[in-house]
Amino acid sequence: HAFRRLVDRADFEIVFQPVLNSRSGQILCYEALARQPKRQGAGSLAEMIAFAEAVGMITDFDQAMLTKAVDWLARHTPLRSTLRLAINISGQSVNSLSFLAHVERTLRQNPWLRGQLMFEITHSARITDFAAANRFIQRMRRRGLQVSLDDLGNLAANFQHLAMLDVDMVKIDAIAVRHARNARRGRAFLQSL
Repeated sequence: HAFRRLVDRADFEIVFQPVLNSRSGQILCYEALARQPKRQGAGSLAEMIAFAEAVGMITDFDQAMLTKAVDWLARHTPLRSTLRLAINISGQSVNSLSFLAHVERTLRQNPWLRGQLMFEITHSARITDFAAANRFIQRMRRRGLQVSLDDLGNLAANFQHLAMLDVDMVKIDAIAVRHARNARRGRAFLQSL
């Protein structure tokens, strides 16, 4: 019930974290991250999201996050802005027809999103149908949106995602990058990626 209220009321905040090009240091986009309002206490949003993935309700949250992020973009950026915003979505959502329908409806209502919005497929849920996931990715590309893999390197499933999905960009997990700076094997790992 608490999760359903969170989604129905969009009772979470969005913060923005820059995503950098590893070679140039240039900001590629800003990742929109959900945070719990301070009045609700710490830690429970992450627990609710994990719960939602475990019981198959994460698509509802991903839809609420998309709606909230698009509303923020509409209010805070000029129509000709070059600001790009990345939205995390679960591996479950890329296989969800209801999520795809929500994205399509959002894009029809906001054609200015082309080139400003992208999706990052998170590592926390395994993708069960790679053919459907690739169809989702190609549909997004045809509509001017990029799709990336988020935090590659922190779970073994990520390597299957990398091998099976035709994404535009890969974000490497910060822990893997830190390890690469300190260990020869870590550097070899990043070079092989």
